Amino acid sequence: TTLNPARKLIGKRTDELSMDVRRSFTDQDREVIARTFDKMPDTPAKRRLRAILLLLEMGGLRREEASKATWGQVQPVRIDGRLTNDMCIEVVGKGNRQRFVPLHDDVVEALREHMKDRKALMEQRKMLQFKSIPDNEQPLLGVLDDRWILAQDKQLARRRASDAPDLLPMDARGVPKFTVNKNGALSVQSIYQILKDFFSDCSEMAGESVTDKRGTFRRASTHWLRHTFAHHLLKETDRDLALVQTVLGHKSITTTAIYVKADLEERVKGVKKLRGSV
Repeated sequence: TTLNPARKLIGKRTDELSMDVRRSFTDQDREVIARTFDKMPDTPAKRRLRAILLLLEMGGLRREEASKATWGQVQPVRIDGRLTNDMCIEVVGKGNRQRFVPLHDDVVEALREHMKDRKALMEQRKMLQFKSIPDNEQPLLGVLDDRWILAQDKQLARRRASDAPDLLPMDARGVPKFTVNKNGALSVQSIYQILKDFFSDCSEMAGESVTDKRGTFRRASTHWLRHTFAHHLLKETDRDLALVQTVLGHKSITTTAIYVKADLEERVKGVKKLRGSV
């Protein structure tokens, strides 16, 4: 029997097609994000949103990883046997693959501001059920109000919803929109919904038509931030695929290389240098 050497490539081709890394934010998109964010009132919710945006956009974490992340995973970077002032986060991602992701100072500052807000709320006797949790087990991204009860006690949630419907948002089926983990961490769905709501505001800021589903912010989701991080990191490291693979936690460098294929900038520059014969 003659073996077809191309058979081994079929799976990889399918993977590449299912991973549309072009879904990332341009510099113009990021300006819209900044303008939309700046117009928001200065509240704990805004500071939490900043922590979410920066952790995903400048850390490249998947939303599942961000939801599980605790302060115990954040640690100083050790170089040549010495601790530095730089910080990183230990992440266990897909396939239980461990990696250490450097954290930009802005990310650390945003996370600390969010934690400060949560501590203040606990001191005000709000969310007391989370006050006894040790600092190293506190989530990087956590709840800010009593909506946590939706995940714990649906009967109590319904009773509270009748008293304060604006506090406890439910969907059309009466299912809680926001759920949390036992340590008060935002769930994967919560992170997704918070960002979708924000991107909806960005869509309005960008002047996208409500009926145009092709608009950037109409389509944007949490993973767009990870793709944006990958593109920028490749550019800043002169396309060091091995380095970016490690930071993103890809099993195969082939997956990381897809980002290079999707980058049209260099291709556009190359085509513009061509000269026709007539």
